[in-house]
Amino acid sequence: MSWLNLINNKLEEHPEKGALPEAPVLFVTGSPRSGTTITAQALCQFLDVGFIDNLAAKFWQAPVTGLRLSQATFGADRKSYFSSQYGRTEGSDIHGFHYFWMEQLKLDNADSLFSDPQSRNVDWGRICAHIAEMQREVSKPFLFKGYYPSYFMADVCRNIPNSVFIITDRDPLPQALSILEARERILKDSAMWWSMVPPNVKTLIGAPVEDQIIGQILGINGYFRDQIAEAGDSIRHMYVSYEDLVDNPLMTLERIRERLVALTGKDFGSRETVPKMKPREVIDRENSWVKKFSEKLALVEYTRSVN
Repeated sequence: MSWLNLINNKLEEHPEKGALPEAPVLFVTGSPRSGTTITAQALCQFLDVGFIDNLAAKFWQAPVTGLRLSQATFGADRKSYFSSQYGRTEGSDIHGFHYFWMEQLKLDNADSLFSDPQSRNVDWGRICAHIAEMQREVSKPFLFKGYYPSYFMADVCRNIPNSVFIITDRDPLPQALSILEARERILKDSAMWWSMVPPNVKTLIGAPVEDQIIGQILGINGYFRDQIAEAGDSIRHMYVSYEDLVDNPLMTLERIRERLVALTGKDFGSRETVPKMKPREVIDRENSWVKKFSEKLALVEYTRSVN
């Protein structure tokens, strides 16, 4: 990693101050295992948009250099193979660009995800200038997997012109099972925390596994809803059902494009490449974890109904 830091320090780009993105800037986000990656992959193939792939992502301080190297390596018309391992892709596929967003948003711990960007002296003008340069390089709207930006949706929409959040939504039962599987396969321990954190993460650490995972899903989904409710119409957003995308990709992608046009007033070119989706897996209702998650979800719904 140290050699990548050295390269980035040497190649660091200083975009022209005052430059603003002229085309729409899309952020695909959602709670863990809600379909964020496959939605981003599908949109990168269906819409004519630019994005950061795994090679370009290694140049988080020099994104235009990364894009040029990527296009020279993979070609201008990069394609997704619709494969990933718990959100991680390979080669010319879309990447979350985490180091860029951590650096630009000045994030150094979980608490900073829930602090005011102004208190951290986030330079929105610099962020806009970087995105404007990325758009200029590809001559297209730009799409990000917006994990970190989604913690600051109101600030992003206020400071980045034509920015839109595309939020994925999924049935929480198979979503919880998928998070559990990720914990077991990646961390080798179902009790260890994996991926995004909700505001109440400190109260969830050490709780039973089913409480942690259901709390993670509902906590992050709730945090997104709270941001939107508090900001009113200033957060340009739309929700996308994972189930709808998998079951009927063409209809869902067309609906997304229509909504984006309505939100931004900009037309979106389309490659009209519709991905073939794997059928959804059938849930084993006798599985002990399915029963635990189902009981926890039922309890949450009951508690909501009586309060």
